[in-house]
Amino acid sequence: MEYFINNPQVFWWIIAVVLLVVEFITPMTVFIFPAIVAALVGLLALATDNITLQASIFFVASTALIVLLRPLFVTNKAVKGYKQGSEALIGQELRVVEEIDNTIDQGKVKHASDIFPARNVEKGVISEGSMVIVESVEGITLNVKKINNI
Repeated sequence: MEYFINNPQVFWWIIAVVLLVVEFITPMTVFIFPAIVAALVGLLALATDNITLQASIFFVASTALIVLLRPLFVTNKAVKGYKQGSEALIGQELRVVEEIDNTIDQGKVKHASDIFPARNVEKGVISEGSMVIVESVEGITLNVKKINNI
């Protein structure tokens, strides 16, 4: 402990490293800012031994960076038009892997490596191998429409 009292810059650099490790193991994009400030306060500690000044600068600068810069690094995917969950399937073009026939409640489509039950939103049967587009989702069932290939 006496080593840290005599070398406060080492204390701040250790704090910076610990905060960086915490940043890498959490997806929050918040600990990076105090880590940077701690490293800079470690440099400041080479010039002054005033712990109150160092701590004050650390807390004020960390808070300021989090409030001012974090919004620039963290984007809201919903604002940018990203779709999540079943909403992301709407509009996707998929291949029919089992003939879709609503009269016997049969039909499946494939999305990536997943197979979903499917229903035709129009009348008629959609044959296996056809391409369809997802119109809506009800539970895990995809309501699809055949794409007319010309």
